[in-house]
Amino acid sequence: MITMIIPKGYSPGVMSGTHRTQTQPLKPLFCLFIVFISLSARSQYLENPSFEGEPAPNFPPPGWVICGIYSTPDILPGVWGVYLPPSDGVTYLGMTARPDYTNEDVQAHLITPLSMDSCYRIRIDLAYQQWVNSTNMSPVILKIYGSNLYCNKSNLIWESNPVSNTEWETQEFLIKPDPYDYEYLLLETSWVSTPPYWGYVLMDNIRIETTPHVDLGNDTTIISCGNDSLVLNAGSGFAAYLWQDGSTDSTFVVYSTGLYWVQVSNEIGCTDTDSIYVTFDEYVEMISELPDTAAICEGEVLEITVNVSNGRPPYSYLWDETSDTTASIIVSPDTLTTYHVGITDGCGNTIYDSITVVVMPPPDIWLGNDTTICHGETLMLHAGPGHLGYSWQDGSQDSTYLVTQPGLYWCEILSTNYCTARDSINVNMYPPINLDIGNG
Repeated sequence: MITMIIPKGYSPGVMSGTHRTQTQPLKPLFCLFIVFISLSARSQYLENPSFEGEPAPNFPPPGWVICGIYSTPDILPGVWGVYLPPSDGVTYLGMTARPDYTNEDVQAHLITPLSMDSCYRIRIDLAYQQWVNSTNMSPVILKIYGSNLYCNKSNLIWESNPVSNTEWETQEFLIKPDPYDYEYLLLETSWVSTPPYWGYVLMDNIRIETTPHVDLGNDTTIISCGNDSLVLNAGSGFAAYLWQDGSTDSTFVVYSTGLYWVQVSNEIGCTDTDSIYVTFDEYVEMISELPDTAAICEGEVLEITVNVSNGRPPYSYLWDETSDTTASIIVSPDTLTTYHVGITDGCGNTIYDSITVVVMPPPDIWLGNDTTICHGETLMLHAGPGHLGYSWQDGSQDSTYLVTQPGLYWCEILSTNYCTARDSINVNMYPPINLDIGNG
C-alpha cells in the first residue's frame, strides 16, 4: 500500500508515477532554529543562505517563500528517503519538476540589494538523488532569476546544466545586475527537454561576494640591505591588470619609495582598484641593548632579554652558553658566569653582546642549636647585626627576639646585597619543680 501526501495546491489527477511517501517523525524544532540563527549571520546578502530549518516535506525553509501555486519544496535530509549529508550546515533544499508542466521555486529577499554598479560571484552547491523506491526520476536544471519585483521571473541570470552528480558539486557564475538593482533572488527547477518528466535537484550553501576584489596589503616600510625590491602581487584569476605605469602583469616590482596602485578587471567588465605606499629606508647598524652585568642571589633564576634596534628585522639569536635561539633566556648559575649572544638581522649582518651574572652568597644567620631552658627563664635570640631587614615568626622586625615560652622560632633576614636567608630554633622548657618538705 502506498501512502500519498498531496502537495498544497496540487491536483492528484495528474500525479502519476512515483508518489510522495512520508512516514518519518519530525525532529524537535528548537535545535534547528539555533543552528539557523548562527549560520544566517554569516551572509550579508541572504537571511538563510544554507537553507537551514526543520526537515519537512512541502515547506520552504525560514527566509524563503514559494511563488508558484504548485511549489512545494522540501527541507532535507530525511524526507522521501534522501539522506545525502549537507554540504554546509545541517539541512538543505530539494525541489521537484513534474510531468504535468508544474515545477517548484523559492524566493528570498536580499538583505543588501545587488547593485547595478557592481559585479558579483555567486556560488551554489548542487546534487541529484532520487526519492526512495523511485526509478522514473531524472536530472533537471536549476534556474536563478534576479528581480526588483516580488516573484518576478522575467530576468533569468543563470541556469545550470542538468544536475546529475550524486555528490555535492559547486557551481559558480558572475553577474552584473541589469537593468536594475536586484532585491530578490528566485530559484526554480526546469526540465532538460520536453515532454516534461519527474525530476529532482538538491541545493545548499549559496555564497555571494563582490568581484573583482584586489588587495595589495597595508602600506609598508623596507629597510634596504642594498639593491632591495618588493614584489607587489595583485592575485590571479582576473581578466586584466593595469598598474600606475601602464604595465599589465599580475605583479609589479618596486625598487623605490612611492605610491603604487593597480586596477583589475574581470571577464564581464567590472573593475576594482587598490593602492599601497612603499617606503625604502637606509640601513642603520644594529644596536644591542643588554646590560653589562646583573646580580642574583644563590639559587635564584634570572631572565635575560636582549633588545635590538636598527638593522633590519627579523632578528635571529644564538646564545653560546645555552645554545638557545630566542631573544630571552632563563639562567640560574652557581658562580660568576658570562653569557654571550650573536644577533643576526634580515640583511645577514651580525653583532655580538654579552652579560656577566654575579652570584651573591646568602647572608649568614644562626639562631643556635635547639635548646631547653628552665621554667621561668628567658632566652635572647640574635639574628646578627647590620642587615637591611628582619622578619620573625610573629612579624616582629628587630635583630633580637626574647623567648619566654617553649616553641619553634625562626627569623628571615635581608642582607645589604638584597639576598635572604632563614634559620630556626626549637626551644623547649623544663617543667617547674614542686618542692614540698612538709611541716617542721
